[in-house]
Amino acid sequence: MKGIRLILVFLIVVASVCSCGNKPSSGVASQPVAEVDTPIVIIQIKDSTLYGRAGDCGMSTFCLICDNGDTIYVDRTSEAGVDGVIYGDLVLDDRFCMITADNNQSLVSAINLTQLDAFVKDYKIINGRLIMKGSNPEKGDTVQIVKLTRQSLVVKDLHGERILSRLHEGQ
Repeated sequence: MKGIRLILVFLIVVASVCSCGNKPSSGVASQPVAEVDTPIVIIQIKDSTLYGRAGDCGMSTFCLICDNGDTIYVDRTSEAGVDGVIYGDLVLDDRFCMITADNNQSLVSAINLTQLDAFVKDYKIINGRLIMKGSNPEKGDTVQIVKLTRQSLVVKDLHGERILSRLHEGQ
């Protein structure tokens, strides 16, 4: 019984303290509360894209000879069983960028930059994502590569619209 009384007293004290919150005291003019702007926090993720040239690759591996001289061999299938994606043709010594998983043991994606350069000149790659100069010239437009071959580049923007580029015959 004593425990219940103690709990009731505690609840009454808490209710009293909470109810007194923002009420102005008598005789004091209330001041308008200034609105506080919520700060915008921008988190910038470090670019993890690796750049280099394609080395001798196998059926289940991809080899990148990095710009810094390191040679990285990765499995084309992750530990979770997800197949990595290679955009463009796998041509020895072509320039590539790649994203890895599983502590640089598995391929997430690789883009043949030698083939991409034939279609797009003004672009950048951040964390394996292609950003092309487009409707937003200051930042660019992030697009997803659907298909990349020697003859064509097909991408879609965030709205799902497809953009097709083709090399003219004889180029």
